[in-house]
Amino acid sequence: MRILLIGVGNLGKRYLEGLITIKKKNTKIFIYDKNKDIIKDINNSYKNKSENLYILKSLNKAPLKIFDLCILSTTANDRHILIKKIINKFKIKSWILEKLVSNRVHNLDKIYNLLKKADVYVNLPRNYHHIYQFLKKKKLKKIFIKTKGGNWNIGSNSIHHLYLLEWLTDDNIIKVDIYKDKFYPSKRNGYFDFYGKIVGYTASNSKISIESENNGQKFTTKINNSKTQWIINEHKGILKNEGKIILKNKFNLQSRITPNIIKSINKGCLLPKFKDIYNLHRLILLEYKKLGFFKVT
Repeated sequence: MRILLIGVGNLGKRYLEGLITIKKKNTKIFIYDKNKDIIKDINNSYKNKSENLYILKSLNKAPLKIFDLCILSTTANDRHILIKKIINKFKIKSWILEKLVSNRVHNLDKIYNLLKKADVYVNLPRNYHHIYQFLKKKKLKKIFIKTKGGNWNIGSNSIHHLYLLEWLTDDNIIKVDIYKDKFYPSKRNGYFDFYGKIVGYTASNSKISIESENNGQKFTTKINNSKTQWIINEHKGILKNEGKIILKNKFNLQSRITPNIIKSINKGCLLPKFKDIYNLHRLILLEYKKLGFFKVT
């Protein structure tokens, strides 16, 4: 498999750590980042860890024109421009786009039109975790999910939980309400997030409430239906039902999930297709637009 990884910042490195564990001889990993300091760091830290790793100083100098997979872990800003450049330079069989796919509605639409005939996934991997696979088998309907914690970048990460509601219930979110308390600078320079609450509603009356407060509290997720309550502590990998621990399974980091995702591309990949998550992205971005919130990644 020929893999092109573009964007090797914090999350991109986690992808890379997972990719270099794939020992198949026919796997070739090409990486690129426009930040020369990042490329220098990657060269010093990772080059000797895999004989299948190739570091590109420029996309124009890539020795291949056809790739089986392109992973984009760049920031959401202007990603439509980058995708157009990639399409013009290379033939890509499958894509993985980091969430959020874009931070402006009109740019999201441009990406959709550029890739509407392509095989494109969005990196929302919670359905790879055993706890949520266990709950999926319960065939939950008309549920209420409440996720609450502190300082966990709700603007960027809420789509993980909104999509989780869709996946667990096989239903679509049709309405999103946002209650913003305060913007704050995120760890990524020039980008922001906010404290507040996001509420989503599905067509069949399931609901999710997602909250982020200005404190250090680890977030927990509670799922209720008319019969019972499930409590998930992702940080400890614990699922409780009616106060009893019924499943312990540590949540894997991106580096550990990546090999499983790569192996399942085109053969039962659990990541959502971009075409299936597109409307949810639009709903969120339309609400962000009302807030004048465009510097989210």
